[in-house]
Amino acid sequence: MPWQWYRTPAATSERNLTFAVREPRGGNIRSQTVLVLHASSGFSMADMKLADNYAAQGFTAVVGEWFYTPHGFSTHNAPTFTGQSWAAVNDVSALVRATRRVTGQAVAIVGVSRGASVAALRAAQGHEEPVALLSCLCTSPLRQGWGAHSHDDFPTRHASGIAAPVSVWSAADDAVTPVNTQQRPFVNALRASGNVPRFRVYPHGGHGGAHEVFVADSSRWIAQVTP
Repeated sequence: MPWQWYRTPAATSERNLTFAVREPRGGNIRSQTVLVLHASSGFSMADMKLADNYAAQGFTAVVGEWFYTPHGFSTHNAPTFTGQSWAAVNDVSALVRATRRVTGQAVAIVGVSRGASVAALRAAQGHEEPVALLSCLCTSPLRQGWGAHSHDDFPTRHASGIAAPVSVWSAADDAVTPVNTQQRPFVNALRASGNVPRFRVYPHGGHGGAHEVFVADSSRWIAQVTP
């Protein structure tokens, strides 16, 4: 079977975190695991496809449901959505620990949109796993009506606490998390604190898109920075 499914208890409730593991394939098998964190649209087949693309790059690939939403491909037993909050960060940490137990490998985290934000907030707690952030909601709330949450916090506020390797990936035509108001201030804050991230802006891709080139580029970066 290409995917193996697991559950681990959430850190903040009596609910469970469900995650799927895909073995690596291809001619360049690597010794690292890539954990994909979905966006606020919820756990979906698109996230499994993204993880599968990392398996095709030779990584053990994991995709996990870190909160429940009725709009996604859900197990209906995940924690309630609390935005990119510190409670969500604790649940993601539980997911990282479970991933490491199952795969026995060093883990790099790939986050999309709010999944990227939570990965960066977790890094600000002192965790050392590399984080590749695509379309990160890094700096300020979404526009009203676009899914802002009262518990949202933002990685730019905590950039000085991030020592882990960071890469930030954006698209110039992203209208949801525009690069000049979201990712670029975060990158500048990291640089000011002495952390030099990999930063790339694609000309096209919209919000959370450009997956084919993003997977290829971020795979090379992950292989370089992950033990």
